[in-house]
Amino acid sequence: MRKYTIIKADVKSNKNDILEVLEKNLPNISEKRYVWNCEECPQGNAQWWLAKEDGTKAFVGSGALFPRNIWVNGRLVYAGIAGDFAVNKEHRAFGPALKLQKVIQDDMHELGFKFIYGTPNELSKVLFLKAGYVILGKHKKFVKILKTEY
Repeated sequence: MRKYTIIKADVKSNKNDILEVLEKNLPNISEKRYVWNCEECPQGNAQWWLAKEDGTKAFVGSGALFPRNIWVNGRLVYAGIAGDFAVNKEHRAFGPALKLQKVIQDDMHELGFKFIYGTPNELSKVLFLKAGYVILGKHKKFVKILKTEY
């Protein structure tokens, strides 16, 4: 049976570990985006966790909280967007994904987040619900195209 440890990553010293997991699972994510989220975001730096397989000591999954200030009932609240959640395909049936989400939820208040929210894709939705997330409603995403070219 495979065992996994979830660690709170350091965005500087674990940068290559995080990017390796992301590149393997979420190929459209760039290093430039990582730098903005972890070093330049005006709302605060992203917080990151990594799943490590105990036997091989290899990092096989990641999850992050991206800080945002959100107005809730007339008050500005520090919240986190759950994102960049990825687990290497060969490890998805062995439990690191659920363990990762539970540790993130356990750590959120210590990091100052009042709540976390996300918009998981259809494949992750069941896992997020199993981890304790609750559906509060639906939302629509609006995008304004600023420039097009071939």
